[in-house]
Amino acid sequence: MVNVVPTKKATTVKKSTGGLPPNPNKNTPGSRYGPPPKPDNRELGIAYADKAPIEYVLYGKEDSSNRATKPVLGLLTVKYNSHQDSNMFYPSPKRFKNALKKQTPDQKACPLKISFSCGDWTKTVDEQSPYHAMDPVHYWDIFLDCIDRWASLEIWAPFVPRYHLQKKGVPEWKNSAPILRNVVLTGPKGFNIVETAQFLSPLWRNSPLDSFAIKQVSEVPYDSLAPLLFHYVPTQHLTQLRIDCKLSVIGCCLLLSSFPSLVNCTFGDVTGPAVDGPTVMFTCGELESLKLVVDYEDHRECRETYIWDLLDRLVAPKLRRFVVECDDRWQNTSFLAFLDRSQCVLEALEFLLVRIDPESFLQNLRRCFNLRVLMYKPDYTQTPTAISREVLTALDPEGEDLLADLELLALNEDALGGLLDGEFSRALRKNAYYDDLDKTYTLRLCWFEVTGDHEEHVQRKKDAMEFANWHNPMLQVWMSGNHLAKAWEEEVEACLRVRCVFAEKEIPPLVFIPETFI
Repeated sequence: MVNVVPTKKATTVKKSTGGLPPNPNKNTPGSRYGPPPKPDNRELGIAYADKAPIEYVLYGKEDSSNRATKPVLGLLTVKYNSHQDSNMFYPSPKRFKNALKKQTPDQKACPLKISFSCGDWTKTVDEQSPYHAMDPVHYWDIFLDCIDRWASLEIWAPFVPRYHLQKKGVPEWKNSAPILRNVVLTGPKGFNIVETAQFLSPLWRNSPLDSFAIKQVSEVPYDSLAPLLFHYVPTQHLTQLRIDCKLSVIGCCLLLSSFPSLVNCTFGDVTGPAVDGPTVMFTCGELESLKLVVDYEDHRECRETYIWDLLDRLVAPKLRRFVVECDDRWQNTSFLAFLDRSQCVLEALEFLLVRIDPESFLQNLRRCFNLRVLMYKPDYTQTPTAISREVLTALDPEGEDLLADLELLALNEDALGGLLDGEFSRALRKNAYYDDLDKTYTLRLCWFEVTGDHEEHVQRKKDAMEFANWHNPMLQVWMSGNHLAKAWEEEVEACLRVRCVFAEKEIPPLVFIPETFI
């Protein structure tokens, strides 16, 4: 249960929508938390057959305000309905093909976004219910007929009929997807997604790719993935790279050094061994965001981790955001040396389940004096936590005034375990000050992750009460579990993309708090 409390007039919302707090204006077109407005069929060119839903093939016409605008991106989505006994794909290949035949000339010029994915890429191969073997074949025949229009491709690796595609000559294809810019491959645990990626690579080998992602929960590190990407993914224009399957730190170094235009990089499952031989530096001149997630088994067993080995070799002068997760053997000296060597100005620093002592944490805050985004979420096993009374003293505007430009802050209850209940929230209010000259507030979002949405589940009740009573018209307070992670990501991206001046009238005067704290 969540209440939405305006600063001037109280409004109670009885039912929560789950992810973001409910919005009293949810039916308003363009509302941030509400659903997007439904498309007007009179303004859209819609191709469909029989009674197929319009959302599976949807094409927009040219913008009437600008006749030179090209047709917008078309969408081709095959829905995968999973059942206990069998699985079904929808719409059927026949209906799909009929829909494409009914396209207008304008629609036939639309670039296509193709989605042929399971949706739940955390499943194992054994958990997959059977489906007719020819179903993927028919869909791929349709996709390949319009390959010159591919702009984005999202594929579930087990749905790739390799034998059939090999007969069609896919491994020898060249210049087949001339406008393809985004590729996402997903696969279940136990499936060799690397071989599938290598098999499909001729489809995009000569494409102007700027985004490539492999999402898989894997148990065996794929060191062969690094040379695979280097040889079969175009390196010149790639700016976004995400690899979630297990990868050694050696492979991470090789990939980072292979893509000169990389701006945003995520390695979602980093493991050992360390890099052998002398330390050879490499520079990522355009890298702005780097996320490193230690293998969860290494984290759970408190094994040696090797993020430091990557940091000892990397130079990233434009880095603005750095995220680390699940590192129980964090070596802060390597991080500080990396910052000094790169001479980068970090604006976002996020530690999730990272074991760091108070002295090292304070050193990082002093070194990253331009931080606008800070996350620190340890677990209950970390003692002492990084936030100490020395940190509170350094945050005081009358002292060092660290984090003076902070806009987004995320903490959990375990982060404040070394302080008295209510001590941190009272101290933080001094730093969320209002600038009379610029008419702006510095801190505009505080996410305090609590154990539950009811008072009996919250461990630090005084801190929760203090946050709940912040009736600051410019400040949003989220008090909930980790289901707001996606919303946090959107806030961070918006914050770092453009530095906005938040005038008072532009910010909804809402504070989101559990009902029990009203």
